Amino acid sequence: IARACGATLIGVNNRDLASFVTDLGVAEALAPAVQGEGIVTVAESGIHTSGDADRMRAAGYDAILVGEGLVVAEDPAAVLGRLIGRS
Repeated sequence: IARACGATLIGVNNRDLASFVTDLGVAEALAPAVQGEGIVTVAESGIHTSGDADRMRAAGYDAILVGEGLVVAEDPAAVLGRLIGRS
């Protein structure tokens, strides 16, 4: 629907809002449906490690949204550094 409306930014939420369970496989499965020329794609939720970030990058996502992992971290800067592979 988002692509049909001409969206140029599409986010895929890995969190089931009914159960609050996260599954990175959701973004991987939906990647082909949301990606396209001129569309920025964002994988949202469930990203806690650099491996998770790499997994979303490998699926073709342009960006990730990290919320809970940073909010609950004692040292958010360190967590961010690990996510982007700087520590």
